Amino acid sequence: VCMLAVLLANESPKPINVSRAVEILLVHDIPEIYAGDQIVYQAKDAKAIQNERSAAEQIFGLLPAPHGSWCMERWEEYEARQSGEAVFAYAVDRLMPVLQNLSNSGQSWIENRVSLEQILRINSAIGNALPSVWQYVQSLIARFAESTELPPAAADAQPIIPPDLAHKPRKAGEFKH
Repeated sequence: VCMLAVLLANESPKPINVSRAVEILLVHDIPEIYAGDQIVYQAKDAKAIQNERSAAEQIFGLLPAPHGSWCMERWEEYEARQSGEAVFAYAVDRLMPVLQNLSNSGQSWIENRVSLEQILRINSAIGNALPSVWQYVQSLIARFAESTELPPAAADAQPIIPPDLAHKPRKAGEFKH
């Protein structure tokens, strides 16, 4: 995911401190060692959020003060998603599993009964940092959804792929803004 961040930094319409974004990406999943990993399509409840924070404090607290603080700051920055680097890191972190699912016939989407609506809603954060990449990826998801039976969306779900993208194939590398 860090390599993807380096490769896509120039696709961001806003300037990104790539080193900072990579630092954020390197530490953001570490608390899951204790808290456990949770599929992004499953809503996090208050207990899960607190467990992850406690795990971050516990793990980063094992490090000497400057290093533990350094890690905790970057983990908190990722969780808050207020800085451009954190928004970008989150987008890249969302993008990698989408690309993996698109290349392996949607394995984890199908295994976890993830609907098209969930895929688009949860991963729309990619568009916050990488709008041209998200536009391209939406077209790939639309093509995938045409050929794969995904679980139905919730009754109140709204379509998210703009109609003009649903059938608009693009060539690899065609996301420059």
